[in-house]
Amino acid sequence: NVPPTGDYDFAKYNTKVDVLKYTDEEYEKYLTEPTWSREETDQLFELCQRFDLRFIVIADRFPTARSVEDLKSRYYSGT
Repeated sequence: NVPPTGDYDFAKYNTKVDVLKYTDEEYEKYLTEPTWSREETDQLFELCQRFDLRFIVIADRFPTARSVEDLKSRYYSGT
């Protein structure tokens, strides 16, 4: 039994999302949102990176009760 050589056919689809990174100054200038705390925003962006923008999974693991639509809205308003 010989193992296959070369790239796996579907390896080209195994990509990671580049999630926005921001400094304290950038957060204050561009990302401040009255209904979101800095801590929640940081958690959201970390989960987006970790779970490749799979918002159903992110919503399941998000520490506060936020809808999938709220999470998507917050993420995409900052990018």
